[in-house]
Amino acid sequence: MKKQKPKLKISKKPFHYSLGKRGEQLAREFLSGKGYRVLENNYRCKLGEIDIIAEKGGRIYFAEVKTRRSERYGQPIEAVTTWKQKKLSQLAAWYCKVRQIQDAKIAFLIISILFKNNHFEIQLTEDVFY
Repeated sequence: MKKQKPKLKISKKPFHYSLGKRGEQLAREFLSGKGYRVLENNYRCKLGEIDIIAEKGGRIYFAEVKTRRSERYGQPIEAVTTWKQKKLSQLAAWYCKVRQIQDAKIAFLIISILFKNNHFEIQLTEDVFY
């Protein structure tokens, strides 16, 4: 009987998508190690997407994860523009409305991940905007 060669599945998505997914997985593990309880991953609604929603100490955190391979275009945190901050605020309000969460203490996190020389650096920036 002739062995069949395994068929390779070639993703139609650009490579940066897999880099982003790896970064989000690292971010979830990092937050869990810091005492956060992850509530949602990649929460999607008609307004857009929130990478991670977590809880710690009675506060709900909405996290944006930015992953880069180099600093060629700046630090990952620099990609979270004023427009993106406004969008995250709208998404957080939508999430609280849909989940019927009232009077919740909310905050925003940015998790910057930089892959360098086969290792990664993670930087957590808490309460970056309101």
